[in-house]
Amino acid sequence: MDEAVQITDASELHYVAEGAANVVYEVIDDIDWNGYLLRVRKKVAAQPSTLTVYSFLRETIEPLFEDQIVATQLVRIDPAVLESLNTDLAALEAAGQRHPKRLGTIVDTSEPYALLVQDMRPVSMLRTEAGDIVEQWTRASNTTSLGFIRQLHSNGCLETAVLEFKPKWLVQSHDAPEGWIYCRTCALRHMRAAQRGIEFGAEEGAFCPLDLVSHDHVRIERALQALWPERKGGEGDRVLTKAVLVKAITKFVECFRVFDRLAQVQRDMDTRGVLAVTDEDDDNNLAIAMAVRDCSAFMRVVYGDPVDEEDGDELLMVDGRDLLVTCRFADMDVKDSSGTKRVYWAGIERALREGGWYTRIYGDAARCG
Repeated sequence: MDEAVQITDASELHYVAEGAANVVYEVIDDIDWNGYLLRVRKKVAAQPSTLTVYSFLRETIEPLFEDQIVATQLVRIDPAVLESLNTDLAALEAAGQRHPKRLGTIVDTSEPYALLVQDMRPVSMLRTEAGDIVEQWTRASNTTSLGFIRQLHSNGCLETAVLEFKPKWLVQSHDAPEGWIYCRTCALRHMRAAQRGIEFGAEEGAFCPLDLVSHDHVRIERALQALWPERKGGEGDRVLTKAVLVKAITKFVECFRVFDRLAQVQRDMDTRGVLAVTDEDDDNNLAIAMAVRDCSAFMRVVYGDPVDEEDGDELLMVDGRDLLVTCRFADMDVKDSSGTKRVYWAGIERALREGGWYTRIYGDAARCG
């Protein structure tokens, strides 16, 4: 493994976002890490080390996907930097700028490593020359995020939009009963909606992962329409309107079948189902399958003159304009398929089967597949 560079200055780190397990920072004023974000591990019980996560990514995941994975680099991080980041988190919390679910959580000051991860935000595609940002926004739902940025510069206009979502289970669960009507993702969504008191079928039109790998234009477009976070207000004179973005990403998915590899890995690594795996015969393949099922997809569309083109970028013509479209996968962190995690997965499958959530028919709710 290559010797990791070291981060020793907390003043270079700007808070961007956080999840349950990590805090994400932008590295400012450092040309070497331009286009990357720093992912720092939180102090969470049973959380794998950053080195474990990185080794799993390099040795297990990257050989399966090649250039479809966001670029990642291991870096050392000074303990004093981590202490300073916790001070900053406390200040953000006091100012009411942290999500209520994240209050009280801190970064792990005993963790010697962090990860530099390719920045897939729209802002990462801005030209370095002077230009005015005339529009910038992010719209998020419970499951997806859509970011947009528009810059005017001397050579014209640059527009970038990034749709982020989790593709989830692209292959039906082996634990689903014969005659199933709903895929694992849709069945789970309906069950959880019922637990919240939402009428079954009220989420008609919600995203079904099987549509993404159907190779059918209508179904792919339907999936993307369902994923799209709605945003009030007009679209002005933008090129990348919702209609253009859906059309571009649909064409990209249909032509290049970027989710087929995700589906194939899920199929290869889970051949029997969660309920069939025991401590005695667990070969870690289930952990790989579950990591892939929990990954994030970044679908980026650029109109104009981007900073740089990367391997995997595709130039498509949509409505008479050339658009650069990219898909990258991230967040395939190692899962522990033994012990409590597998018990949790098995519990979900039993609840879906015993509750009839794979096979219920209500009203006009469309079946999956």
